[in-house]
Amino acid sequence: MIRMMLGVRNILFLILFCWPISSFPQIVLTEVMFDPAGPDGTDEFIEIFNLSEFEEVNLTGWKVGDSVDNDRIEDAGKGLILRPRQYAVILDGDYWESAQSYHSIIPDEALVLTIEGSTLGSGGLSNNRAETVVLFDAEDQIIFQYTYTLGNISGHSDEKIDLDKPDVPENWADSAVLNGTPGFQNSVFGRHLSVSPVLFISPNPFSPDEDGFEDEVEIAYILPINTASVNLRIYDVKGRLIRTLLGAYMSGSHGFVLWDGKDNDGRTARIGIYIVCIEGLDSREGVVVTAKSTVVLAGRL
Repeated sequence: MIRMMLGVRNILFLILFCWPISSFPQIVLTEVMFDPAGPDGTDEFIEIFNLSEFEEVNLTGWKVGDSVDNDRIEDAGKGLILRPRQYAVILDGDYWESAQSYHSIIPDEALVLTIEGSTLGSGGLSNNRAETVVLFDAEDQIIFQYTYTLGNISGHSDEKIDLDKPDVPENWADSAVLNGTPGFQNSVFGRHLSVSPVLFISPNPFSPDEDGFEDEVEIAYILPINTASVNLRIYDVKGRLIRTLLGAYMSGSHGFVLWDGKDNDGRTARIGIYIVCIEGLDSREGVVVTAKSTVVLAGRL
């Protein structure tokens, strides 16, 4: 009798402590670039993340697609093992034949992957109709599926806000930065927890030499207040005002503006380092928030 009770206790222990307490997947979708600033056929990407603190995942045999056509994920030079808390960027098969738009953005610690086909999904991810991104494991089990929303500014991806929450529409937002955040923390991640403004500057450096390549810099911002009067100014390293990009501009919690490298008189500023300053005022709450960053104006790159 005692032996039977011990057996039952052991079974209950296994059920309570070994049975999964959540069906939330270890690998989650974090970003979808379906309308890139560069060519659609080469510059689309999908980003995933390993939520585990301890377990790596072998992506051999895994597939990704748009629910119509799915491609096998392939090694792009760094293997197929996704380490704990690591991002992976899945690029178009033809990406390496293009200008390689994300090479200077993707950090070394990210896992870079590609696919067996030339484009993600069935002829690429559509910009005209919302499609569902699907990831399958090696046993053809669906790990996630997410239907992205249209209306993004070209070059701004769909990004997940909280990685450990479901893929519901309210947990996704347009990236605050041009070209998204392939391989690193999303620009909208936990944005409701922000306590100070955040500036994103891309490309940096930029070269306003009118050659059609990186002639403008995008300055994006995220504010810890929902509605603000925003001032965004450019100063030189001596503290002299060069350009006012936003002056008492009524804004939501995030936005962006382009700088063409010209000063307030319409002249192209000199090559050098410039200070980007943002100030957000919520007059109803009496809150003022500020932040600074730098941008490099270069010659021909």
